Amino acid sequence: MPGSRRLHAVQLAHAAAEIAAARRVWGSVDVLTPAGWARRECERLAEAAPKDWPRLLSPAEEWLLWREATREAAGGYPFLDPGVLAQALQRSSERAAMHGIALSPRAATPEAALLLAVQRGVAARCRSLNAATVGALIPRLQVSAPGHTLLLRGFDQAPPWLTGLSASPAPDPGPRESPGASVRAVHSTDALGELEAIAQWCHERLSERPDARLLVMLPGPPGPRERLAQLIRDCLDPAARLAPVPAARASVALEGGEPFGSLPLPAHALLSLSLLAGDAIEREPLARWLTEPCWQAPGAAPRAHLAQLLRERGPLTLRLRDLLGVLQLVAREQRSAARDLAERLRQAQGRMAEGSASPRRWAERFDAGLTALGWPGEPPPDSARQQVRLRWRELLEDFGELAPTAASLDREAAVDILRAFALRTTYRAGEDGAAVTLSEALADPVVIYDGIWVGSLSAAQLPMPPTPDPFLPLRAQIA
Repeated sequence: MPGSRRLHAVQLAHAAAEIAAARRVWGSVDVLTPAGWARRECERLAEAAPKDWPRLLSPAEEWLLWREATREAAGGYPFLDPGVLAQALQRSSERAAMHGIALSPRAATPEAALLLAVQRGVAARCRSLNAATVGALIPRLQVSAPGHTLLLRGFDQAPPWLTGLSASPAPDPGPRESPGASVRAVHSTDALGELEAIAQWCHERLSERPDARLLVMLPGPPGPRERLAQLIRDCLDPAARLAPVPAARASVALEGGEPFGSLPLPAHALLSLSLLAGDAIEREPLARWLTEPCWQAPGAAPRAHLAQLLRERGPLTLRLRDLLGVLQLVAREQRSAARDLAERLRQAQGRMAEGSASPRRWAERFDAGLTALGWPGEPPPDSARQQVRLRWRELLEDFGELAPTAASLDREAAVDILRAFALRTTYRAGEDGAAVTLSEALADPVVIYDGIWVGSLSAAQLPMPPTPDPFLPLRAQIA
């Protein structure tokens, strides 16, 4: 499949079909993106013939190499974010490899020249590590394993290297129509009216068939989709907002997930590590950090008083020593809580230590420092928060895998890389039972839903404007 957005939907649809066929045991469906399939095949071939294949970089290592090479090559562009630019360049490089687009230094635009420079930087680092990226090994995947047949679905146009891998690819059955399917158009006076119409449609369909699965395609910025998600929840279950515990079956899921580092629990951990590492933190985010429910002690009320004191007497930006100084200014009745918090901060800073260490060692220090601080608070009352906690541990493990690529890091660099790594990691909560899926992509649904609403079909969206890759030659993309 071209992207990861529809992967989960295909897996759920396959499981539903097996259950409908009264099967109790079945093989899991193998659904991958081209990059994911290429990585798996490279790992399989390298395991079969380790002497003929270089070490394949892990996704975390590959991300770090692109980040370092971009920071070096884009040093003359001080207003560009190296992390965001590195992800864009990596995607462009993968696209070029999959479509056989070669970059020429002579006819290169400034953007293509930057991509070429970063590619060379990544290649040089790979040679020093005796390793390789997946994109560099794609030309070696021209012959698929005997007996393997690739089924390509959801592509507007599949990459040439992928279509040529199977000698006898299975024919595409073409579009399938569900019995009784119908199409109708709904005209809305404004954007809010459209969102309300979608929510009402979801309510009507799910009232008729509670086990239905609906897809809503709503291209554009994420704000309207988030408002729509809340409108649908309120429409399906108005009393849910007053319930102390959410319903067992999630009503709405946002396709694709969101940056893991932006979620409340990991965001609190990242700000804690930044403070312990000696970074300067703005006063208001630090005050909110004090009132988050991610603490074992002090209690919520004393921390709220300390946050108010910080807003009234603290400087605009604070380092750890500044915060410890503000905690000495508390009133008599708050001194016990202030001493408790100050002691936790000192213990956590001690466990973080200083100097240089490997990413694996820093992952252990980060965990020890957060534990001393009392993060993440009391055991979570719901499974959703527990999943986030487990994903944080997996993130630290993935961060530790950077050791072969980054042998030694100082404390500030380690925290900075962990923060960037968390923000580029996509997290999707376990919402397998979601009745409604919201998507930003106007793309092939791949699987059959019980109802699909395609919204935002205004002149600003259709016809969809061309979106050429800025780092690849335009003529090559057109060809």
